[in-house]
Amino acid sequence: MKKYSDHFDSGHTYLYAGECVKKDNPLVEAFGEVDELNSLIGLAVSLIKDKEAREILREIQGDLLLIGSDLANPIKKQETLDPRQTERLKRTKEMTENEVKKMEDLIMKFEKELPPLNKFILPSGTPGATALQYARAVTRRVERRVVAAKMETVNFQILKYFNRLSDFLFILARIVNNREKGKEVVWE
Repeated sequence: MKKYSDHFDSGHTYLYAGECVKKDNPLVEAFGEVDELNSLIGLAVSLIKDKEAREILREIQGDLLLIGSDLANPIKKQETLDPRQTERLKRTKEMTENEVKKMEDLIMKFEKELPPLNKFILPSGTPGATALQYARAVTRRVERRVVAAKMETVNFQILKYFNRLSDFLFILARIVNNREKGKEVVWE
């Protein structure tokens, strides 16, 4: 039995509801970028010693899987789908305001632990904090890819989530540096 798929060698793939699209479709690009971000956060988890930070990042990885699924299910009018597709879509979850609120609460909680910033800091410090800064930059790229996708088909909560996530990753990088005795390098 072969261990690879040659089914999509033609440069096409299917969205969850069954719509055939090219692999360079903006939505496919967007959920590919989400997958890359999820992998990068996994790398950060492997580098971070702080248990609380690792647990939160694992939850974020779950959110990113949810977002990838949500992006693969662009909002469509029910009458355009056959009954099989409609049933399939009913079984999927989507990003909600609850996940956005959870991210806002984390930002508020961790911001209190940090000294205020009066200057720019360079993305550096411990390996884990540096990986989080890299993930923050990738999050901004993911956000741009989602915006580039057809906005009428993208769940608006996803955009809000990525905006909050990049802020949170910046704060968490500082937290990790602080807790793990890393040094914030101020740009002069």
